[in-house]
Amino acid sequence: MHTSGSSVKAIRKASTHLTDEVIKSPTCLLLNHKSPTFFLLTSHLYVYDDMQLGYSDWIDQEPEFSSKCFHVDNPGSICVALLPLDGRIITAKRIVKGGVCDCLLLTEKEMCFIEFKTNATSTETLRILDNAAKASEQLWHTYNVIIRPRCIDALKSSEELELLYVNFHVVFDRDLKVTGANSSLMDLQAQFLEDNNHLLFFDYGKTFE
Repeated sequence: MHTSGSSVKAIRKASTHLTDEVIKSPTCLLLNHKSPTFFLLTSHLYVYDDMQLGYSDWIDQEPEFSSKCFHVDNPGSICVALLPLDGRIITAKRIVKGGVCDCLLLTEKEMCFIEFKTNATSTETLRILDNAAKASEQLWHTYNVIIRPRCIDALKSSEELELLYVNFHVVFDRDLKVTGANSSLMDLQAQFLEDNNHLLFFDYGKTFE
């Protein structure tokens, strides 16, 4: 099942050179052998960084490691896709230079970029800030340097892309209690917004409507 929204159309056309592996399908990213399946969400999903797989995955039952998950609520049952970018979809060496965020949640109207820092264990402010800053750089590089230019090139215009709600999320282990309410992280969020004109969140989930 797939959608006809601008984000889907753009990424399909733009993804030909994101991987070093042979793309078997002419529609590239969303329909090739490396990409995830679209799901019609009816309630709740848990997105996480799977260390064994080497890329992001999701599950519809709450796992024991729930504190390391990004919780997805979908009360309207809209179509949402998980695109595991780092380690699966974006693998070309010339592309990954500069950093790739873990995954992208994609709908007809929205791109939600996620970087997991759930392996971090330190509660020291400087360590948290360092991880947060690196994550924000990976997120922006993935969108602004890798995804956005290829989408614009595929669509021959930035007009449709500009209509999408693009947002960025850094996810720490919930047990560390790292949120955007932290004053230092608020400064980082404010700087991100000023520099990039997009919102950066330090949270554990979102609702798609």
